[in-house]
Amino acid sequence: MPKVFRSIPSRIAIIVIGLGIAGYLRGETQSNLRLEIQLAKVSFTGAGPVVRETLVNTGDRDLRILKWHLPCSGHLTVPIFVVRDERGLLVPYMGILAKRAAPDEADFVSLRVRERLVFEVNLASFYKVGSGDSFSVSVDKDYVDARPSIGDGSVGTGRAEIVSNELTVTR
Repeated sequence: MPKVFRSIPSRIAIIVIGLGIAGYLRGETQSNLRLEIQLAKVSFTGAGPVVRETLVNTGDRDLRILKWHLPCSGHLTVPIFVVRDERGLLVPYMGILAKRAAPDEADFVSLRVRERLVFEVNLASFYKVGSGDSFSVSVDKDYVDARPSIGDGSVGTGRAEIVSNELTVTR
């Protein structure tokens, strides 16, 4: 074995380069993976505050997003929002907590570059917010699972950067 490959740092460098080449060959290049999530108030009715969540793929590659963590049909199965009252205290999540096996290809939704997904959620159905309360809402980025889409439509490795605003809701 040549001397250059005998040191531990040299071996680590070779492994890292090898993994990078293997990922590149599988179409998993390090590109700009970015998902922007915009929250906006829609209404504040007697049934509670309705918030619109808009997901926009602002990166340069198509994304696959785990649909379990999207408010499809206005329903939540995990606490994807961080809700705080006017004092900054965390408002408890009261919705269901679904535990699932590892996701497969069918559990992801595709989001092409510049494409949008829009959802509306009545927060009072899932969080303990009163009709007269003011509060802030942000996205819990730990629950957003957006990964690169590989050429055949399967899910690649790595995660997209998540950028989101915080929304203040008042009556």
